[in-house]
Amino acid sequence: MASFVKTQSGKFKAIIRKNGRVLKTKTFTRKTDAKAWASRIEGDRETLAAYGMAGASMLFRNLADEYDAQWAGDSRIRSQLYYLREKLGDYKLIDIDKFIVKGVIYEYAEGEVLRYNGANTTGYKLQRTGKERKPSTINRLRSRLSAIFRFAIESDYITTNPVFSNCY
Repeated sequence: MASFVKTQSGKFKAIIRKNGRVLKTKTFTRKTDAKAWASRIEGDRETLAAYGMAGASMLFRNLADEYDAQWAGDSRIRSQLYYLREKLGDYKLIDIDKFIVKGVIYEYAEGEVLRYNGANTTGYKLQRTGKERKPSTINRLRSRLSAIFRFAIESDYITTNPVFSNCY
């Protein structure tokens, strides 16, 4: 399933195919690194299956927009989605793993409480309060993120929920 090509720059490109279709490529400086990466991807059947799914190339930002359309009107959900879009928006769904999720949640826990004070021209007007976030607030964000990934699983975009693979 994996093939390796030497590029003009002297690097090695690993190409993973399934049924003649390219699922994933990555370039390395050493061929041994390319082989190790390809064997890791091929060994993980869930990840390999996910690369073939419709949501493999979908950005988190697009998923959050779909999720937001389902729950229009709740300002608490919108403020959490706004934060998650800012932190995870440019990641592809398939690339979000437990380490990225853990980093986002820890960063949220270290931040201070923001209050939503109506909409402005950019969509949100947040004001800092100087207070620490409570554990229940952090759990709500974690639950919201898990719900978004459950929505993605139900929509057949991905196969696993990276929030569940965390031990906090």
